[in-house]
Amino acid sequence: MSRVEGLAEIVLWVADMEAALQFYRDQFGLEIISPPELPNKFLMVAKPGGIPEMIVLIPHPHPDSYFPAHREREKRTLHHLAFRVDRRSYDELENRFIATVMSAPIREDLTLRVARPDEAAAVDALMKTATRDIFPLFYDAEQTASSVRFIASVDRTLIEDGTYFVVEVSGELVACGGWSRRDKLYSGSGDAAGDSRLLDPATEPARVRAMFTRAEWTRQGLGTRILEACESAARAEGFKRLSLVATLPGLMLYRRYGFEGEERQVVTMPDGVTIDCVPMEKTVS
Repeated sequence: MSRVEGLAEIVLWVADMEAALQFYRDQFGLEIISPPELPNKFLMVAKPGGIPEMIVLIPHPHPDSYFPAHREREKRTLHHLAFRVDRRSYDELENRFIATVMSAPIREDLTLRVARPDEAAAVDALMKTATRDIFPLFYDAEQTASSVRFIASVDRTLIEDGTYFVVEVSGELVACGGWSRRDKLYSGSGDAAGDSRLLDPATEPARVRAMFTRAEWTRQGLGTRILEACESAARAEGFKRLSLVATLPGLMLYRRYGFEGEERQVVTMPDGVTIDCVPMEKTVS
């Protein structure tokens, strides 16, 4: 049985970061321990056994409509809780989470469909918003800024090929992702002469590309639904394997779906900034 040793952090959305800091830092005297350039603010509450227990403040992605009556998902201020556990307990809890929570039923009010060419700008905005909100939990400010520029950039070829999907709710795009029969592996790789080459389904894996979900819609099964659509479409064209290069925020999703790959690879962006990623593959089922 897994054992929780303590509460490591409480992570909160905030609409007004300065007002929140005046409360937690100035009124309670909590110390900010994160670098000043990081948009998320980490405040230390206690340090038992050398492990900080923190409150983390994250700028809300839609501060102008912080508690809109028509968007239930954005009525919350709690982003997540993190418990402190030992390594064995962590592995046990992760496996339990993958087997249960990540397999929850998909919401019925969501629509998954192929992206339209006239939605390229909206898709690009979704990518950039998701990256700006989620990447700071895994990468530093410079890496996040570079990723917003080079990774969170719509590839119109995917849309034109009809291999890119969006998830829509009440007319709003909340997640996107797709696959490709072409050789380009990820947007941050820049442009190469062979990127448009058609892959051989018999010997090469189809590429899973550009998976993004808005922060307030994560852990709702949207990524799984997009991966299922990608795999089904790639299977219909004769592909036997799927491959991708995972950024760190997506690792748990891809592992749960059956992708394999553990070794981190340093990827260099066109501006010279590097980030850790993980190449992964799975057999088409």
